[in-house]
Amino acid sequence: TGECEQVPVIPTFPPYDFTIIIEGDSMAPLYLSGDELACRFVYGADEINWGKPYIVDSDEGAVFKLLYDGGNVVLCRSINPEGPTYEINKRDIHHVAAIVGYLRHTL
Repeated sequence: TGECEQVPVIPTFPPYDFTIIIEGDSMAPLYLSGDELACRFVYGADEINWGKPYIVDSDEGAVFKLLYDGGNVVLCRSINPEGPTYEINKRDIHHVAAIVGYLRHTL
């Protein structure tokens, strides 16, 4: 079999499953468009620290928001007060991932 390349690992970060680059300013000023987030999947609501930022993969696509438990829905809020706030039905969520670190790329 052929050689395969490993995804680079940043040793100062806790273990993570994937990275994603965010777009837009809804999570500014803490997270900026172009920041690369290192993310670890969570496997149950008991692993979610409500009010903290997460990546949510749902029927509507992936979003990066602060999450709040709303019973049958998850309330998704932006850090930027001009950013959107909306609900996602829990049955429409495929994956949730915690942010374990991020990189800010500069020129």
